[in-house]
Amino acid sequence: MTTGGSSELVRRPNGSTRATLLELLFDVVFVAALALVSMLIAERASWNGLAPVFAVGYVIPHLVRGVVLVGVLHRRRHMAEAVEPPPAAGRPC
Repeated sequence: MTTGGSSELVRRPNGSTRATLLELLFDVVFVAALALVSMLIAERASWNGLAPVFAVGYVIPHLVRGVVLVGVLHRRRHMAEAVEPPPAAGRPC
């Protein structure tokens, strides 16, 4: 989630740890939609026709979100390492 109108994908370490109303609303809508889809799948005797819908609507967005977050966090770590000089050899940290 973003903080303070910036385009960051994760919260700042010194930012609030409380969820916003928009985040809570999104969570409720997502859980309700997942419950409805689960009930529809359970009512059918087979997955014919529903497996691609489930894959596109649930699995793929989570995979994309995971790849994006890992990329952003990996880039941030490398940027932070580039700013901080490595400790000198022979000196304790």
